[in-house]
Amino acid sequence: LGSSPVAGAAEEGAATDSPTAPDSLLDPRSPRRRATRTSTARGAARNDSLPSTAAPPRDPDEERRRLRSLKQLSPALLTVLLEELIEYNGISYRSVPSRTFRDKYIGLYFGSMECERCKSFLQALKAFYVVMNHKLECVLVSCDRSTTDYTAHVKLTLFPAYPEGDYRALLLRKHFDIDEVPRLVMVDPNGIVLTCDGVNKVLNDQMALGFPWCEPVVEQLWGENMRGQLKNVLDDLGLPVANGVEAGERSVV
Repeated sequence: LGSSPVAGAAEEGAATDSPTAPDSLLDPRSPRRRATRTSTARGAARNDSLPSTAAPPRDPDEERRRLRSLKQLSPALLTVLLEELIEYNGISYRSVPSRTFRDKYIGLYFGSMECERCKSFLQALKAFYVVMNHKLECVLVSCDRSTTDYTAHVKLTLFPAYPEGDYRALLLRKHFDIDEVPRLVMVDPNGIVLTCDGVNKVLNDQMALGFPWCEPVVEQLWGENMRGQLKNVLDDLGLPVANGVEAGERSVV
């Protein structure tokens, strides 16, 4: 039987709409396919000509120092960290009363008896401690691996220390990302971390002429410029005089 005109038209339409038709986007010979490739290439060229907006990669050491400078300690947490410490007085061990640290800067010293650099720095730290004249207390955060080394370390430093196995020592090592020793973290009486690079600070300023040293973030919060702005705010508030001292003249410890 011959095909009807309607059937023939349908077959032609099916052939035209078929994915294999010459004008299909899937056929590389198709004018529509070539136009699409040309448009895509032009778009890619325009994108390549645009400046990149991606942020430059940060130096890993600089990023680590920045994060360390932000790891502050609250006054309440600092109080817990300074409770029930022990020290060797040359004859025996004794408990260190909390009042020992009142209104003083705290140097958290991370060290190990196996480390020769620690032994060398310890001499400089002890000399710096004398220069500070009772304004600083150093706390030993032992990184020793044995009881023998821990005992020798406590007796060598004569600093207040955490008892062997105390969980607070581990928390401090993790909090400040201690991956090498010696390390010295300097904290003010309010728990503000002044610097995590205390080792280099002590070695470069043995007479404490630049103390207290501040990281850039802390300097922005507590530096002289901010204190001047704070004084202006207090003057505008018109706060009353207390104990003969105006509000703008008071110092923050």
